[in-house]
Amino acid sequence: MSGDFVDQLGSAVLPHHVRRLMDALIVDADRVADRFGLTIPHRCCSTVLLLDQEGPIGVMRVAEQLGLSHPVIIDFARTLKQLGFLEETVSPQDRRVRQLALNAAGQDEADRVRRLHAELARQHDALCAEAGIDLVAASRTLQASLRQTPLLDRVERAEKDMHHEVD
Repeated sequence: MSGDFVDQLGSAVLPHHVRRLMDALIVDADRVADRFGLTIPHRCCSTVLLLDQEGPIGVMRVAEQLGLSHPVIIDFARTLKQLGFLEETVSPQDRRVRQLALNAAGQDEADRVRRLHAELARQHDALCAEAGIDLVAASRTLQASLRQTPLLDRVERAEKDMHHEVD
């Protein structure tokens, strides 16, 4: 057997294919981010833009807005704080809530992120046009379908249908 084993497995390992694509896009995005003079890791860009637009904002709200877990946002906040872009305060309404806000250096970084994202959007759009797919639309559609009917439910339904066909 020769060739790419994952390709041979086909759609049964769709998450593996998606992960490979994601890894390739992330590596390239990090390289492009370096060209734009970003100091932050590319994975923190959405957080920086959200904080620039809506900060100060609580950690849980950031997680909700970005669709990421609370621990991931705490890790991003730690990174941004260590790099000197983030200030944390306690919410005056609820002392248990940590609010995150960009400082002046963070706002400058947000400007660089916006320039980076404009270029990434152009290149991703061109890549999708080259492949003849709208990957963002396809991703949204698949995510919505899985929210409506998770994969396990689909498998169970197929097993049930198969059982009824045998009867």
